[in-house]
Amino acid sequence: MRERLLLILLFGVTFMFLFGCGSKKPQYQLNLKGYGLESAKTTYAEGEKVTVTFPAEYIGTDTDYSFTADSEDVKISRDYSNKKGYVMKFTMPAHDVTISVSARNSMSFDPTAIDYDDESEDDADTDKGTTSTSVEAEPAEPEPAEPATEEKTLVVVFSATGNTKDVAEKIASLTGADLYEIKPAVEYTTEDLNWNDKNSRTTIEQNDPASRPEIGSDPVDLTGYTRIFIGYPIWWAIEPRIMDTFVENYNFDGITMIPFCTSGSSSLGQSGKNLEKLAGSGNWQAGRRFKGGATENEVSKWLGTLE
Repeated sequence: MRERLLLILLFGVTFMFLFGCGSKKPQYQLNLKGYGLESAKTTYAEGEKVTVTFPAEYIGTDTDYSFTADSEDVKISRDYSNKKGYVMKFTMPAHDVTISVSARNSMSFDPTAIDYDDESEDDADTDKGTTSTSVEAEPAEPEPAEPATEEKTLVVVFSATGNTKDVAEKIASLTGADLYEIKPAVEYTTEDLNWNDKNSRTTIEQNDPASRPEIGSDPVDLTGYTRIFIGYPIWWAIEPRIMDTFVENYNFDGITMIPFCTSGSSSLGQSGKNLEKLAGSGNWQAGRRFKGGATENEVSKWLGTLE
């Protein structure tokens, strides 16, 4: 009798293991489509919480990012952190899921940038409908003029696509400054600028803090300059590494340094602080970010806020 009960018990345990609580839940595949997407694992059970990240170091300039699932029953909640990048969460359904990332050029509003409303030009000082008379005063004896100290301004710019150079030329025109363009020894091609390619030149450079691309343009003499505007695009949320090359090779003692950048969505971020630290000299100011196609009026208003 005892042996019979043991056999029944053993059969029951075996049955439960094979067909009941001992069986594993089906696993479904998580597919990530697009460079930069990451997850802790590739298979999840139904109802399991899934986290997908898009690290900040992969975020390029002038871009907006879209993250989509191939199934309507997948509801993605997305958060953004300047340090961590994008973090997406959802619950795994009872089927495979593909998450995709796509990017497009953007001129979207950046809440960290200072934007100004356009204003109309001031009306002419004269009123055509009125006339006036004036009494000429005797000319006063001119006082001896103090010898003026010449303050020279320089605009330094690196621009791979022309957006930043356009702003630099407006600054130079409005301030009467000289213009110096940083040109790489090897020009950047369209393929070099492809942030989707983990093997592209700029991806490799930006992911390597020690990278120092060679400058091909002749050196610039900073003697006599008291103010320098220094401009560049934002790549991977920071300054291009060739800007690091530049500031490490010059002495900016006694010079006011004013960074500016162009980007469709990324802010100036830590790029100005990075350059200040690498330069080790100069009086560095807060700087300004411009969207591509910035108008002369926008540039002029910013210049008017500077001391």
